[in-house]
Order: sequence, then C-alpha cells, then structure tokens
Amino acid sequence: MKLFLVLLLFVSVTAFAQITQPDFDNAMKLLKGNNPDKALANLENLEKKFPSDSQVIFLRGFYQFRDGNQNGAMMSFSNAIKSNPKFAMAYDGRAQLFAAKVIFDRAISDISEAIKLEPNNVDFITTRSSYYFETKQFAFGLEDMKTKIKLDPNNIIG
Repeated sequence: MKLFLVLLLFVSVTAFAQITQPDFDNAMKLLKGNNPDKALANLENLEKKFPSDSQVIFLRGFYQFRDGNQNGAMMSFSNAIKSNPKFAMAYDGRAQLFAAKVIFDRAISDISEAIKLEPNNVDFITTRSSYYFETKQFAFGLEDMKTKIKLDPNNIIG
C-alpha cells in the first residue's frame, strides 16, 4: 500500500510538471543559435522531462519551423495552443506560419489572439500591422502603429 501511494504521488507530480522560465529561455537561445545538434539534444531532453508542457510543445514547433518543416510546426503550435489556450507565443508562431502560406486572415486572427493575451507586446502589434498592410487594410495597420508608438515612443521604427 505504501508503495502504491508513493507511486501515485510520483505520477501526479510528474503529470503536472512544467518547464521553468530559465530552461525555456535557454532552449530558445539554443534554437536561435548556430549549434543545431546541441539545440536538438536539449529539446529532446525537455520533451522527455515535460512531454505535455505547452512550452515544450512550442519549442518543438519552433525547431520544426526553423528546420523548414512547416506542416510539423503548424501541428506543434496548434497542439501547444490546445494544451494552453493562454500561451500567446504559440498563437504568434502559428500566425507566422499562416502568413508564410499567404493565409493572412488566419494570421491576423491568431496574432490578434496573442495581442488579447499580451496587449502591451509591441512585437505582436507590429506583426499584425504588417499583416494588415499586406492585405491592404491600411486603416487597421495605422491604428496598430499608433498603438505601438504609444507603447514604445522611443522606438525608431514607430
């Protein structure tokens, strides 16, 4: 009975284990770096430790996107959103994929979800503005640029 309780406790703790922010930041740094073998090894280690964590699923999508596997990345970003509907970076990643496929209505929808979750994220607002300009929705794009200037008045791009 004691062994059963210990096993049950272990399973319940590992089922809800989450990647730490420093581990996520380090993984992103590796994925953006120039050592793909090290980045992949780190990602696979995180996937073993945290197989259902939305951030780890997102990291897999980022790796796939970087590697040119757009379909795999789309699935991973969608799975990250299913796992955590409040994970703004996953919406941003999927929006970038839709934009790359010239499906701007879906890209705008996803980046708008990211902005709802992080309304002060200047990068998200800038991205949506660019999608609006691509679709010739200039008034909406201009409103996003005005918002960007309010949030970051010293940014030269604004």
